[in-house]
Amino acid sequence: MQIADQLDHRLVFAGVPAQFCEFWKDAYGNPTANWIGYIDDDELPIIVRNAFCLAQPSTEEGYGYPPLEAMACQVPVVVSDIPIFIETTGPETLKGHISNPASWLNAFQQLEDPRIYQAQVEKGTVWAEKFKAPQGWQPHIRDILELIN
Repeated sequence: MQIADQLDHRLVFAGVPAQFCEFWKDAYGNPTANWIGYIDDDELPIIVRNAFCLAQPSTEEGYGYPPLEAMACQVPVVVSDIPIFIETTGPETLKGHISNPASWLNAFQQLEDPRIYQAQVEKGTVWAEKFKAPQGWQPHIRDILELIN
């Protein structure tokens, strides 16, 4: 939110419960942002495909599906440089540090260059392809089974 007024694109926060919307608005004022509450699963791809990029500035995540879903929808991704995103999105996303707003602004500004934007789309699409289809999850299932045994 600290960089919202420096961006060339409007922020859209999707799937945010009303009480969290109010918390963020109280904490940071009301920057030029759209707040969308609940989204049906069939509406989500439409929203993602029409986004300039997907940003997920998380401090922790369970697995991090939204970046992979955006990559599969040919949308560039900017994520926190936390271990789960480094593992799940590999080197195919731009990274920001959660306590460094300038790193996020830099990543978004890089995407304004059409060549970088297209390169990120292509890298993300190829990366996400290996997760489509049931066999795409086999390495993760093997890892889990190895930990259990």
